[in-house]
Amino acid sequence: MSRVFSLDIGIDNLVAITSNQPDYRPVLIKGKVIKSINAKYNKDKAALAKKGKKRHIRSKVGKRHARIHDYFHKASHWMVSE
Repeated sequence: MSRVFSLDIGIDNLVAITSNQPDYRPVLIKGKVIKSINAKYNKDKAALAKKGKKRHIRSKVGKRHARIHDYFHKASHWMVSE
């Protein structure tokens, strides 16, 4: 019998992982963390744009990118190491 793993990428669940192996338990990785990071960024960006602070918005873009990059790195590292 061949070993098969399946990944389903989504929004609320970033990744759902399952396998045809009898002893494998399906795994869900939360995606709402990414939604939360984006919601906070959008809120902050709107407030800063209203005040005309373009340089500060650029700083927020970098922080958002770093947080998302970190979360994806941790999720992918965990998937590979399991």
